[in-house]
Order: sequence, then structure tokens, then C-alpha cells
Amino acid sequence: VTTGMAHVALALAVASTAAWRFCLRWLDVRKAVPDEESGSSSHPSLPRRAHIEYFARGYRRHEVSAALRSEFARKEHPDSKISADVDKTWRRHRKSNPRLFNRTKFRYHSSEFLKDRRRICLSLWLTDYKTYLGVDFGEFAEERISYGAKVFGNPAALLSRKLGVSCLLLSKDEKLIFIRRSQHVAVVIWQIAVFSA
Repeated sequence: VTTGMAHVALALAVASTAAWRFCLRWLDVRKAVPDEESGSSSHPSLPRRAHIEYFARGYRRHEVSAALRSEFARKEHPDSKISADVDKTWRRHRKSNPRLFNRTKFRYHSSEFLKDRRRICLSLWLTDYKTYLGVDFGEFAEERISYGAKVFGNPAALLSRKLGVSCLLLSKDEKLIFIRRSQHVAVVIWQIAVFSA
């Protein structure tokens, strides 16, 4: 799941080549990209290093397209108790943090390289922030992952996979600039992070 989000963040970023090369120097590719044998990579045919370096110069707007179709929607678990946990988890988060609000997000399903890997098409549908918290961080997250893998051959089939866009900022003197996340967010509270939206 995390790898898929990383693909999107890297694909949408229009970053300088120097910035990405800087990142690659510090990137442990073995940790960033899953083993090809595990089946968790969106592009298992790519070697580990190439898997990252295809994104090294970024993609311009005309090189990124998206297909928005309901077939890319999140699948539901047949157990009503598990499905109801989304609202339960959301109420718990809202009770402890009333500043949280729900909004529609795009759901990342997969991506496909086009034209010698110089273009990329993202397969998307809709989700929302409540679903993201309730599904991906709810009590039954592991059950959803197991069910998705068993029934759909995809561990992420029942997950929210909300689309995030992140920016890695590199100064002229080759310093990376980070932010500290708010104390009023639901996850990764008060942690050092990259700029994101």
C-alpha cells in the first residue's frame, strides 16, 4: 500500500533532477521497494533500483494522465461488523479531536507506464478521509488486508488508499527542508515530515 502511494507522489512531483539524485543518494532502495517475489510491487517486472529511478526526473503535467472509473473503487467486506467499524473509528477520532473533518479524496488503485515509461496513467476512484481512518487504521485493518488478498488477489482491495501529493524541498545549498506536523491531525502527530496536501 505504501509503495503505491510512493509511486503517485513521485510521479506527480515535478522536481529538479538534482533534488531526486540527492534523495537517491540517501535512499535505501531495499527498504523502499518491496521484494519482487512478494507480489506487493505495482511493477514487479522492474529491478529494484530502476523501480525508483524511473521517477528520478519527475513527470510533467502532459506526461501524467488519470482514468477515473468506479471499477477502481474500494471493495467491501461481507461482515457487517467489520463494515460498521468505519463509523465507530471515525466517531472515536472526532471525540478526541473535534477539529477533524471529512472531505472527498481520490482513491489510488494502480498505475501504468505508457510510451517507453515516459508517460504514466493513474487508475483512480473516490474515497474520503473518514474511510481512510476507519479502514486503514481501524480495528479490522488486518482482516481487510487478508480478505483482499484471499478473495481479490490484492491486499489493498478493501483499503482506502487515499491519494496524497508530497513535495521534497531542496535548497540551493543542498539542505532538505521539512515540516513538523500539527498536534491536531489524526495520524503521524507532531512528527517531522515532507510538505504534503
